[in-house]
Amino acid sequence: MKTTLSLLGVVLVFALCGTAEPERPDISGTIRWVNSTTWEPVADAGHTPTGITSVTVLSDRVRVNYDFTAEKVSSFQATPDEAFASADVRVGASVGLTYADIFFYMPAYGSTPVNPALLSKAGANVWLTGWFEVE
Repeated sequence: MKTTLSLLGVVLVFALCGTAEPERPDISGTIRWVNSTTWEPVADAGHTPTGITSVTVLSDRVRVNYDFTAEKVSSFQATPDEAFASADVRVGASVGLTYADIFFYMPAYGSTPVNPALLSKAGANVWLTGWFEVE
């Protein structure tokens, strides 16, 4: 009995004073085409972006900037909504520690990314979810 209580005390002390878990910031939300030079996170009565500071349009991708610098990427998903899916738009992400690049593809363009300025489908969105580690 005495050994069991001592062992339990050691486990409890370790649990209370052990190593801290790394912080796990995330990004989530949806981005939408506004005009030929602007994409932005959707922030309205039904949508709240998390961890996204800005969206930059480049000639072959959209760059989503985070409000933190990660040390490791845990996971990241970019998903077209039903409006983009019905237009055969596919998306893929190249994920870094301060931003993610979102690439768009359509059958007519083959393996060449589509210029995001051309994707003007009304109400179409890309949903984003990412988990990261910082110390």
